[in-house]
Amino acid sequence: MRNKFFNIIKLLLSAALLAMLFYKIGPASIITALFATKLQTILLIVLIYVLSLILVAVNYTIFLTVDYPNIKFAKVLRYSLETWALGLFLPSKSGDLLFPFLLKKDGFEVGKTMAAVFLDRTISLLVLCVFALIGALFLMPNKIWLIATAILLVLFLPIASKSHIIHALVKKLIGGRVKHFAGFSSALQKLLARKKRLFLNFLLTNLQWQAAFFMIYILFLERGVHINYILLIGLYALIKLLALVPITLAGLGVKEFFAVVLFGSFAIAAENTMAVFTILLITTYAFAAVVLLISVFSWHNVAHSEQVQTR
Repeated sequence: MRNKFFNIIKLLLSAALLAMLFYKIGPASIITALFATKLQTILLIVLIYVLSLILVAVNYTIFLTVDYPNIKFAKVLRYSLETWALGLFLPSKSGDLLFPFLLKKDGFEVGKTMAAVFLDRTISLLVLCVFALIGALFLMPNKIWLIATAILLVLFLPIASKSHIIHALVKKLIGGRVKHFAGFSSALQKLLARKKRLFLNFLLTNLQWQAAFFMIYILFLERGVHINYILLIGLYALIKLLALVPITLAGLGVKEFFAVVLFGSFAIAAENTMAVFTILLITTYAFAAVVLLISVFSWHNVAHSEQVQTR
């Protein structure tokens, strides 16, 4: 009951932030900017989005095949798409945590698959932190020593992940559900020993983030806004990190608010920024809705087929 109350508060806060932004900037100017977007640009954004989601599944597969060499990529892609889509409608974007449990019904151990997801998401966060430090450097050019210290801390995290402290922390987070995660620690150690796979995952993760940055860059160009690409990378990475703070539903509203503030500090008009992020928001949720509809239809057909077979 308490969780439901907080989730409702998060949803209301998301709606309030978005409503405030639209009111302050002016709905007319945002809508005008939205309708100025060409159809081919939207299609290109969707294509890039699909490719980036495929890369997520590829990264999962890179790690999963260590323990399950015969796992099918099509299954990994399907479940990763479904959990990504669900995560947009769940509090704190917790869809990734569902992925191991979808695989469980096909005979895969939750502990081992959770280790793959945990390591992949950790690498993704580390890469994002490095890009966010670029943004911090643009915002605080006179704090080079502080930025350098932060970079060293970020780079130290992968080394620290091998320590018993990290494993103890993971076990503490899992808590009383530790029996469901048997094999997590050993699977994580095995993955950390696969240097080539770690490096390949790192490269593909970087490519995923570049795809996200490029989508924003294209949409700004569509508005006639020519922004330094390195600056865009840094600011958008900072925005993504700030959106991870679990005060709204999947960062909704927080991301748009900080986008207007941070890009505005570099003389980019609020209506252009809001139009860019609104297009991205609509595209993301529309695609997620399509994925979930296909998923529901697919699961319904499977259930119906099983009922027919048992008769």
